[in-house]
Amino acid sequence: MKFVFFGGKEIGSYILRNLLNDDIIPAAIISYQDIIAPEVLLIAKGKGIPVLQLRNFKNSIFEIIQFIQKLDADSYVSVSFPFILPKEILSLVKTPINIHTGAIPKYRGYHPISAALLNDEPFQGTTVHLMAEEVDAGSVLLQDFVEVKNTDDINSIKEKLINLSNSLLITVLNQLRTNTLYPKKQIGEIIWAPKRLPEDSKIDFNNKTRYLHNFVRALSDPYPNAYCFLKDEKIRIKSSLSGNVNGEVLNKTIDGKYIIATADGVLIVECDRLLQIGDILN
Repeated sequence: MKFVFFGGKEIGSYILRNLLNDDIIPAAIISYQDIIAPEVLLIAKGKGIPVLQLRNFKNSIFEIIQFIQKLDADSYVSVSFPFILPKEILSLVKTPINIHTGAIPKYRGYHPISAALLNDEPFQGTTVHLMAEEVDAGSVLLQDFVEVKNTDDINSIKEKLINLSNSLLITVLNQLRTNTLYPKKQIGEIIWAPKRLPEDSKIDFNNKTRYLHNFVRALSDPYPNAYCFLKDEKIRIKSSLSGNVNGEVLNKTIDGKYIIATADGVLIVECDRLLQIGDILN
């Protein structure tokens, strides 16, 4: 097994670091500008791994092909690489592998975690799959899920999926090494998770409370927050609180009242006894 690693950003840097720490060494690393954490690149270069850092992907296709052909690689591992690999590059190896933090065929595309949050999915998945010319359309090698809790936001879900992705990739690489990969064609409804635009973050308070909670936590820092306006002033919403069940005591106001979860929102009440946050009233 001789693979080229494509990728970077938070997920790619984390997984590459773990591969290097486990002495699973790629034949080379191809990245774009500065999207791999500098400390990870330092480890890679210390192990003598060739690194190709691109400045313009579209104008570098021929350079990439020449670089890979010299390596005699048989596979790719792509994690958060910001470009679609064209047929000319995909065809150079037998097994081009990608990690996608979505349970494809649901949530193909750019922002799978936030899209799944907005749809109130109780579980979110990550998929190790073969790459094809169409985005996120290749056969599935391995897929698994994590539970989404009411207190999760996009960051905590991403952390769970990164850890899961790392575990799944190690399994797939072992299968690749022992020639025991079993690709499965994607089955089910295709749902797209398109790239979000700045204007998509404007919150609409005419929606139901559950959707608004999901909207806010899908846009937590460091992502562009949900926003609204107070007259002409832009207000960014950093976080939200929503009950798991109706009757849950969510919080207490400074004047001693309690915020209680209801079927479609919250109710602020005054009680004749002390309650604890997390109590369930029935």
